[in-house]
Amino acid sequence: MSRGAANAEPAVFVLEAHLQGDPMQFGARTPRAAWVEGVVDRGADHISLSYGEGQRAMALVAPHGRHGFTVQFLFKASRTEARANKILDEVRRELTFYLLDVVGPDSWAFVQYHCETPANRLSRVHWAWHPKPVARPNGPRLLRSRGATGEPARWASASGQ
Repeated sequence: MSRGAANAEPAVFVLEAHLQGDPMQFGARTPRAAWVEGVVDRGADHISLSYGEGQRAMALVAPHGRHGFTVQFLFKASRTEARANKILDEVRRELTFYLLDVVGPDSWAFVQYHCETPANRLSRVHWAWHPKPVARPNGPRLLRSRGATGEPARWASASGQ
């Protein structure tokens, strides 16, 4: 989706605070959860969303602060592209549903779980969790290779030994 002005405010989608406990206690409220457009660090835990049979990521999601999420849209569409806008609307609906409506402000664990569910596989919008890569402590970096003749894969150190 194109933004007309360079200084346009990012989209913010907010779930209204829910009452906790007794509905007559109007003062007790949970924090407001939201998802905000921004840049997602691919070197940290994040989730990618793709649409349909394609594996091309449409958006990335990561936790933001204590009670929110950063969403980076990788797919843009002009106002005249009806099909592309329909896809983006469906992605936005899923983001709001799974990040804000289902569990609430602390839904990151549920969203990770959702990535492996049949509901995710049957949906048109697919969620894939990408955990933060684990650094190996001072050990050789291992590479998996397959020989030119098609022999089984073998492990070798990055230095070729």
